[in-house]
Order: sequence, then C-alpha cells, then structure tokens
Amino acid sequence: MGKPDRDGDPAVHYPLLTVANGQIAATIQRVNYDYPAWAETLEQEGVDRIFIEPSRTGDWTTGASSLPPQQRHQQPA
Repeated sequence: MGKPDRDGDPAVHYPLLTVANGQIAATIQRVNYDYPAWAETLEQEGVDRIFIEPSRTGDWTTGASSLPPQQRHQQPA
C-alpha cells in the first residue's frame, strides 16, 4: 500500500505510456481494490488509525513533508 493521491479517490493509479508512430502518449489508469477490507486488515494488525483513514478516504492528511514539493501547501479539494 502506498499513500493515496490526496484526491479523494482511494483507488490505485498508475501511468501508462504508449508509443505509436514515434509519438508518446500518457494516460492514468485507475485500479479499484477492496480498500475497506484493506483498512480492516490494517486495523486488525494494530496499525495506527492515522495511517488507515487515508486508505478509506483517498486523502492523506498528515506528513506533508513526504508529499511532492508542488503538493505540500495545497489543501485537499
């Protein structure tokens, strides 16, 4: 599990690059997963709630210093 994107969507996202005819295109792929079950598993393992809630909500609300610099001072939408 990584940190959510801080966009209110708990799904996993990854970039997909394709090359065709010498052109590169990038798209963001979304992969939904059973995040409520994952959060429950974390709770059962005794993980601190501050790390579990972001996996439920899709918003990482702590540890701003670990965010990319351009996101450190943005407020979640």
